[in-house]
Amino acid sequence: METRRIMGVVTSPSTCPFNILICVDANGAVRRFHEMKKEWGIAQLLPLETFKNPAFGYLVNDLCFFGVEVFVINYTGNWESISLVKEPNNGNFTWKMENFSNLNEPVYYSEMFNVEGINWKLRVYPNGDSRTKDKSFSFFLTLVDWGSYPMKKAVYAEYNLRVFNQLDVGQHVEKKASCWFKDKTSYGFRSVISWRDLRDASKGYIVTDTLIVEVVFLVISVADVSSSKKQNII
Repeated sequence: METRRIMGVVTSPSTCPFNILICVDANGAVRRFHEMKKEWGIAQLLPLETFKNPAFGYLVNDLCFFGVEVFVINYTGNWESISLVKEPNNGNFTWKMENFSNLNEPVYYSEMFNVEGINWKLRVYPNGDSRTKDKSFSFFLTLVDWGSYPMKKAVYAEYNLRVFNQLDVGQHVEKKASCWFKDKTSYGFRSVISWRDLRDASKGYIVTDTLIVEVVFLVISVADVSSSKKQNII
């Protein structure tokens, strides 16, 4: 049940024997009519017992009047639309991790790169994160500088995270992910490839002490903000 607030009850016995009940939203909300929402109203305006009681003056001699007053608002502001871009330009980012055997920190970040106006970084745990330590190679995609985006909306992305096989292109390790990013969030996989396979020279993932990883964006959401000088909202 929606909460409503009675603004006033007006009685005009000299011209009309009825009471007039005026109601608006409790929070003063503006209602916008459009193609997908052509009807607005109040589901429970007045208790039926009160409505039928002649003492309240809403129903007199089996007769009741209903009316509506519409205020048209001239709105000036910005509108945002979201679209999905498939296979965006510059949607691939490759990171060559040289001197891999000397990477002793638990986590490393790539340099920042931009796809469709949004900044990203790759995050890897060479020896696995806290749950897969010394068992797997952990690989994530991270959204950065989210606070600088004007609309501060979540970003949707579908992407592949790939570990290159430098001896056999048919043996790349690749995993696909899809998710909504917001406020420096990271999404990926704790276990992309086992620690043993990654460091096995015969497997071809690390060559001349260099590991190559990549992200390929398949779909990304893009926000378009446009100004509207005048919109009538009723």
